[in-house]
Amino acid sequence: MTKKPKSSDNKLEQAYSKLLERLKDAIEATEEKTAFILHHQIEKAKKLAVQLDELSQEEAEKVAEYVKRDLYEAGEFLNETGHVLGNWLAFDWQLIEENLWENFLTVADTAKLELNQLMQELEKNAIYKKGEVIGPSTLECTNCRQQLHFHQAKQIPACPSCQGQDYKRVVNT
Repeated sequence: MTKKPKSSDNKLEQAYSKLLERLKDAIEATEEKTAFILHHQIEKAKKLAVQLDELSQEEAEKVAEYVKRDLYEAGEFLNETGHVLGNWLAFDWQLIEENLWENFLTVADTAKLELNQLMQELEKNAIYKKGEVIGPSTLECTNCRQQLHFHQAKQIPACPSCQGQDYKRVVNT
């Protein structure tokens, strides 16, 4: 029998996608591409989710950190390698939910421009933990090296092979 996700798990996954959608819309609506625009728009989207009772303040903080983390890593990858985001994801981007991918591409491009500002705000943390929400990517268990592929925003489970709790992102170079 397939275990049905807890409603709070699904809520955070949906909130991740919604925050990304709001960021994309805000970025497309503005001509301004100055420093801190992404940070400002994340804060606005986070506050809106709380105001609309979509999330508690604590949940909104978590989801915003998950999105910032993923965008930071995508921007860093693009800056350092010049490769396409498909390499960063380590799987076929066509498998990703279409609107999530479109939103992520738009926001990741802006993230690339603002990488220096986000680097100051975020502590570089290469470990992903069970229970966090992640966007499209491939993670590898730090214990047994089992890979998990995420094609949409999902909560990170315990490793299906060893029940490990910690993962690192897999990047194809």
